[in-house]
Amino acid sequence: MNRLLVLALLLPATFSTPVLSGDEDPPSAVGNWSWTWKDPKGVTHRHVLKVTKAGEGKLAADEVFDEEKPVKADKLVVNGKTVEFLVTRGDKEARYKGTFKGKDVIDGLVYITHEGQATEYAWTAKRQKDGD
Repeated sequence: MNRLLVLALLLPATFSTPVLSGDEDPPSAVGNWSWTWKDPKGVTHRHVLKVTKAGEGKLAADEVFDEEKPVKADKLVVNGKTVEFLVTRGDKEARYKGTFKGKDVIDGLVYITHEGQATEYAWTAKRQKDGD
């Protein structure tokens, strides 16, 4: 076989192989994540999502809003660098969808449904360090 033909057949495979860095591992969601937002009256509210391991390959989470009792975060799914979960508090439902930006920040959107009305907001959660 012609050497140039062999080389031409090998080049595309060589260049199509992705180069992975050590940073490519999916981040862990385990830990405490916090974010704040201001309501229409200008009052700042704080959320904390506490994510723990719940068995082999499973996660569990509770969400705390201001000083209220924690509620279970349902349908928590982490797939690579994306995370989704659902928080139901009374007649309000909040569906969070986000993307890890590094290992300690999640940026995304929350879709809130209340009394048949749906609204969408941006949210950014940061992993709390010990003592935060």
